[in-house]
Amino acid sequence: MSSLLRSTSIGLIFALQIFLLPSIMAQPIFTKTVDQTTIQSGECVTYTLTYECSLLEGFCMGVTLTDVIPAGFTFDQSTPTPDMISGTGTGLAGETLTWDFGDVSAGTVIEISVALCADPGVYGSTTTITNTAIATYDGGFMLSDDVDVTVTSAPQWTLNKAKTSGPIYHNDPVNYSLTISGPGIGGTQNLDNVTVSDVLPPGAMFISASNGGTESMGVITWNLGTLDVTSIPPALVLTYVVKYPATDPLNNTGSGAINKTNTVTLTGDDQDGNPYTLV
Repeated sequence: MSSLLRSTSIGLIFALQIFLLPSIMAQPIFTKTVDQTTIQSGECVTYTLTYECSLLEGFCMGVTLTDVIPAGFTFDQSTPTPDMISGTGTGLAGETLTWDFGDVSAGTVIEISVALCADPGVYGSTTTITNTAIATYDGGFMLSDDVDVTVTSAPQWTLNKAKTSGPIYHNDPVNYSLTISGPGIGGTQNLDNVTVSDVLPPGAMFISASNGGTESMGVITWNLGTLDVTSIPPALVLTYVVKYPATDPLNNTGSGAINKTNTVTLTGDDQDGNPYTLV
C-alpha cells in the first residue's frame, strides 16, 4: 500500500509541476505605447515602455531595456533617467538610451516614460516615424511592438519691405529694409537654396547692400542658403541703399521729391523638395 501511495504522490507532484511550469517559465511581457500619434514638428511625444517579469517565482535575470532615438527626434527627458546614452551622451537621433535593472524579481512591473521631440524645421508636410524598443534578459531579447508617430509641417514664412529713411529726394541716399520672419519652431519648415531678389525702381542708382547682397543689371540678389526656423526669430533683416539722381529723366519731376515703389521676391525649396516663393 505504501508503495502505491508513494507512486501516487510522485505522480501528483509531477503533474502539478507540469501544470505550474508554463506559469513559472512564462515569457516576460514588454510593450511600448505613445501618448500622441500625430504632432507638429518641434513638438514632443511621450513613449511608455512597460516590462513585466511575469514569473510566479524567481527572477528575470540581467534585465536591460534599450531604445534607439529615431531619425529627426531628440531626447528631452525620461523617468527614470537612462543609465547610459550612447554617442554624444545628449540624446541625438541614432543614439541609444539604456536602462539597466539587473535581476528583476517575479511579478515586478517596470515602467519608463521617455519624452522625445521632433526636430523643428526638418520635416516635410507629412512624415511617419516608426520606433521599436528592445528588452534583453536571461541571455535573450524581445522587441516591443512598432509605434508610429506622424509629424506634420508646412513652410510659414513672411517677407516685408519698408523704406527706412525719410522722404525721397534727388541725389540723397535712400535706405530700404527687407524683413524675413518665421512663426517660430512649431509646425513650420526650413527653406533651402534661398535667394532674395529686388528689382530696383526705375532710375535708382545702387550704392550698397548688407549680408552679401550684390547688384547686376538693376537687380539686387542675396544668396542666403538655408533659412533655419531655430535661427529665425529674431527676424533676418536685409538692407540696401540707393539714390535717385536728378539728372536721370525718370526722376526729374520738377518738385525734387518723388515716390518710388517696387516688389521683392524670395524663392527656395521646402522640405518636400518643392519650390517655394514669397512676393
